[in-house]
Amino acid sequence: MIRKHIKEKFDGGEIQKIQEKYFYEWLINGQIETKSGLFELLEYIESKGIKRAIATGRIRRFAEIILSKTKIMEHFSIIVTGDDYINGKPEPDAFLKASELLQVKPEECLVLEDSNYRN
Repeated sequence: MIRKHIKEKFDGGEIQKIQEKYFYEWLINGQIETKSGLFELLEYIESKGIKRAIATGRIRRFAEIILSKTKIMEHFSIIVTGDDYINGKPEPDAFLKASELLQVKPEECLVLEDSNYRN
């Protein structure tokens, strides 16, 4: 998309490296908020013995920082990241991989979305 608007040649890989550098610095130094009620929900699910996994499009390096800083990681033994599958959203690959690792049929799974994006 950028190439359409900029006539000069540029290295897309270099732009991605710069973006990742700044995002990494923000992750390390910034405050990451969780949605209200998250930990109460996690404790309830755990108390019922329900299997759970995280499936994210983030690369593992970034996902683990976010999950550790927010103390979410300790509630999950299975974490599927963008490094673990090929096709991202809107394809269901992340969720299918999580289902496989949980040893649960996809139709028996419930997905909870964590982003604040709305259509």
